[in-house]
Amino acid sequence: MLKASFRFILLLFSPEICLKAHAFHRSPLFQTSQISHEHKSFARLLSPLCCVSDGNSSPSSDWIKAELSLKVFPTEPSPEMSPEFVAISCCRSLQFVDHPTESAGLERCFPFFTWECRKGVTARKGGDTVERFCKYGVLSPALQPFMGAKKIDFGEGTLNPGTMTRGDLVSFPVIVYGNDALSFQHPSGLIRDTIDSTPKESNFVIRMEKARRPPLQGCWLVKEVIDVRFAFAGDMGNDIGE
Repeated sequence: MLKASFRFILLLFSPEICLKAHAFHRSPLFQTSQISHEHKSFARLLSPLCCVSDGNSSPSSDWIKAELSLKVFPTEPSPEMSPEFVAISCCRSLQFVDHPTESAGLERCFPFFTWECRKGVTARKGGDTVERFCKYGVLSPALQPFMGAKKIDFGEGTLNPGTMTRGDLVSFPVIVYGNDALSFQHPSGLIRDTIDSTPKESNFVIRMEKARRPPLQGCWLVKEVIDVRFAFAGDMGNDIGE
């Protein structure tokens, strides 16, 4: 029994196994009666972070999902990853931005953000290198609400089929419940005149694009991180100064 439990723990933290379980969990075969209840339960357990949130999870259970997502999030894009998996994992990386080391979450996100997205969220200052992305990303108004968030709710994605000039797009609505610090400070860090009783809720859209050119052909990447308040502002409303 102990050996079986240990083998299960190893499987739980294996990115390859979790990706396969996630793909199986989303497949039409999963819905058929040919699959046993035990196998369905196993697939659900191995793919907890890729399930869309129902909005009723507690902050503590949300953080457990976030920590698990960091365990199974690969370091490089792969065509095997679904847009949902990438979007959620990037949000979780920003939520745990300094885990296990300072700016580690931004480093994890760097290869999964398009060059245009990295430029957009850093006011065109951090698109080229991971060092500059971390330096200016931590100051980004588009990314700061995710950092240390108490809870993040993910909605169903909306698919826009590809055209002759771009790949498929999938947009995910996201609600971010900010950490307690946001109750008494503005996004700039300045202290508010009055203290809110509850952390701020921010509405975002994470827009994913399927790459069409090598070397990332077939991979889903984050194209935009849109704060709906600034959806029509230049550079997504980012002005982080020097």
